[in-house]
Amino acid sequence: MHGLSASSRWWGPALPLLAAGRDVIPLDLPRYGRRFRPHETAGWLADQLDHLAPVDLVGHSLGGLVCADLAADRPEQVRRLVLVAPVGAPRRAAG
Repeated sequence: MHGLSASSRWWGPALPLLAAGRDVIPLDLPRYGRRFRPHETAGWLADQLDHLAPVDLVGHSLGGLVCADLAADRPEQVRRLVLVAPVGAPRRAAG
């Protein structure tokens, strides 16, 4: 997953290396107006990948936060998690 001011095209040069015998699906994260909502986006991502689970996720910057949220909320969907310079954001306590 790409970061805030990026797109899936930024992964282009790395896709052959990431693929190495795997299917790679670069997705463009949705925007909600002028805001980026990482915690809501993690739910969207989970829905996109549900039929493929478990998956290996790679996320950069805010995309890393989205991937980390997905892994925390739905660990059964994530086999491996790679975070590249992820940002952090507070989460509400569960319960």
